[in-house]
Amino acid sequence: MSNSAQCNSKAAQQYSRLELRWKVISISSTLLLIVCLFLINAYFGQSIREFLNTPDIYAIIFFGAFMLAYFALISAINYQRYFCLRRRFALTNLRPLKAMKMVMRGTAAQILLTALTIVTILASRFYVGPFWPIGPIAFFALLFIMIFLQTPKKVLHFKTKPYGKPGDTQVFKDFAKQHGFDNVEIGCLKASEVGKEATALCMNRRGKLLVYFSDTIKEILDETELQAVFAHELGHLKNRDNTKNLIWQFFTLLVVLGCIYAALPVKAPNEKSLWQAIDAVPLVLLISWLVAFALRPFTLALSRYRENLATLWALKATNNPSACISMSEKLAENNLICRKISWWEKLFFTSHPTLDDVIKQARQYAIKNGIE
Repeated sequence: MSNSAQCNSKAAQQYSRLELRWKVISISSTLLLIVCLFLINAYFGQSIREFLNTPDIYAIIFFGAFMLAYFALISAINYQRYFCLRRRFALTNLRPLKAMKMVMRGTAAQILLTALTIVTILASRFYVGPFWPIGPIAFFALLFIMIFLQTPKKVLHFKTKPYGKPGDTQVFKDFAKQHGFDNVEIGCLKASEVGKEATALCMNRRGKLLVYFSDTIKEILDETELQAVFAHELGHLKNRDNTKNLIWQFFTLLVVLGCIYAALPVKAPNEKSLWQAIDAVPLVLLISWLVAFALRPFTLALSRYRENLATLWALKATNNPSACISMSEKLAENNLICRKISWWEKLFFTSHPTLDDVIKQARQYAIKNGIE
């Protein structure tokens, strides 16, 4: 191994360790905030209600204060994780103000969804009473609308541009047509947005298939390796992974809602009491966190499984496992991704297969099909 490779390996280990630390901080701090909220409400809630002389004002202040605290905490953590850490390792070129704006916008969307969940659950009992299924149905309808309104913006959240000259995309479009994709649009993510990171994204927008490459990925990969990346993204589209992700999100939300409705009468036995409903907010948040954390390993395992299927489809489409291996190694080196991770990190934090797993899959394909 060269000195440069050794240096990159050490940088990857350091970056991976620090990123893992911030992931743990993000999850644990959310739990800590919920527990603090739970304890404050349990020990001081009654005194505050008596002081304000009206449960309704307490309910509004209590709910609003938590949302503000949650917004400030998650925004600060995400800013450190997604901007400060990445800038330290030259993985982003974003200006601090723009980075904060992007982080706050993403956090606001997350909080809006959380608030919508809480309000819908509580309102379904407070206003509907025994006809509680109306609440979850309304929530699913609103969530369905929000997801499909936001999905086209996930890629276009970054500034994009055409992929080189008009004729540069023809090779990719011909490859896509050979495998049943007739309407594929290819573009680039500007380097000013994603920095040094080499990445590719895909989505289905209004019947049109979109595949975007970062500028860096075009610089570090050759044509056969770019085709392997493109085939991997087509594999996601072929397997309808975006649709499957939505189905899994609905399933996890159904499980969370079921657990919440089962436990809600403990803190809010009176369906017509607004202050009891707000008093149950910490319990709702705690149950949501615990259930979501319990389902997290299954969510990540499904994500890794879909990534493996996309890689397998790309291997069959290109029949070039060596390009898949070299592409994965270059991307891992550029993006500071470690070859190996611990079992618990893989279980709770990793949505993609490790580099060694991808290489093993490509080599097994080569052996099975007699490719040297």
